Amino acid sequence: MIVVSNASPLIFFIKLERLDLLEKLFTKIVMPEQVFFEVSVKETAGNEIKASAFIEVKKFFLKKDISLGKGETAAILLALQLKTSKVLLDDRKARIAAKSFGLKPIGTLGLLVLAREKNLITKKEFSKLLNELVKNGFRISIEL
Repeated sequence: MIVVSNASPLIFFIKLERLDLLEKLFTKIVMPEQVFFEVSVKETAGNEIKASAFIEVKKFFLKKDISLGKGETAAILLALQLKTSKVLLDDRKARIAAKSFGLKPIGTLGLLVLAREKNLITKKEFSKLLNELVKNGFRISIEL
């Protein structure tokens, strides 16, 4: 399955040193160039993306403004252009916007849950990764 990603899910999985989980969940991750620029602010993250054969950076021109950041907007519009139903987003407003376009957003936490459901990680690993996410600045909504 091909998905389009915004910066934060990729950044968090790079910080967790578990980009391999995303490769096991998806055949390809496409990211707009705008998102790559966000991710590659940290040299390590940019190098991780470049070294990953399953992540493709795509030049994408914003033709529409949907009142979000450039990365979120580009990710949503690229997902629509590629006709893929899933988009990786953490930002609440971006997730709402994606749903309004008929897309199915998946956030960082949802990706960890999916990895657990597919037995890619154990319950213990899930808890450890969740704690690491929080240590790295990931915020979890009380609603979740």
